[in-house]
Amino acid sequence: MDLIANILAIFQKGDGHVEVLTASVRKLDHLLYAIKLGSDIVTAPFGILKEWAKNGIPMPGNEYVYDSGKLQSIPYRQIDLTKKWNKYDIHHDLTVRGMERFSEDWNSLIK
Repeated sequence: MDLIANILAIFQKGDGHVEVLTASVRKLDHLLYAIKLGSDIVTAPFGILKEWAKNGIPMPGNEYVYDSGKLQSIPYRQIDLTKKWNKYDIHHDLTVRGMERFSEDWNSLIK
């Protein structure tokens, strides 16, 4: 979730042409925190959406605190966004695995 917060911070000063996607959240807390952070789009498995609905579709207020547990934080660092998109190294093993899980969820939904 630090990654999402950092991406939102990067584009906050932009001209609004970028929408930030929080993809395939795995816990209700992830969904709530993505909403609190201001993600433009959030995708979640049906089970998470059912859990959210079962809890009355709560919207996180200022008092909401996301507990990242023992996860290592990802500190924000300023990135120069003037280079062409293909000059940035965006590969990460967690992203690859996340995309695989998203595809599995999507494929099971449309079966």
